[in-house]
Amino acid sequence: AVLAAVTRTGDRLRLPTGGVVPGEGYGANVAWTPETGLFALAAAASGDLTAAKGWLDWLIANRSSLGSFPEKVDTDGDQAGVAPLGWTSALVVLALTADQTVLPAPPA
Repeated sequence: AVLAAVTRTGDRLRLPTGGVVPGEGYGANVAWTPETGLFALAAAASGDLTAAKGWLDWLIANRSSLGSFPEKVDTDGDQAGVAPLGWTSALVVLALTADQTVLPAPPA
């Protein structure tokens, strides 16, 4: 049920260009890379490598000219937030790692 809910949420938040907005009713036509990275990680960690690849492909295609992940991407594929985000990069690394091995759970 959780995996189905995550998939439905991703479908509802996804923009036609491929990334996601940070919440329902957000009102902006700008995709946020950290939120998109979370869906990539969720898909990879649950074993849905096809979905993970789709999220990761969008992220990789929308990197800056220097290869960093911008905060936001507009409908033209241009950076809408100029700050490169380390947490988007971390989510991508975790999603790629989850494809190879089970990620450990944080300690209680």
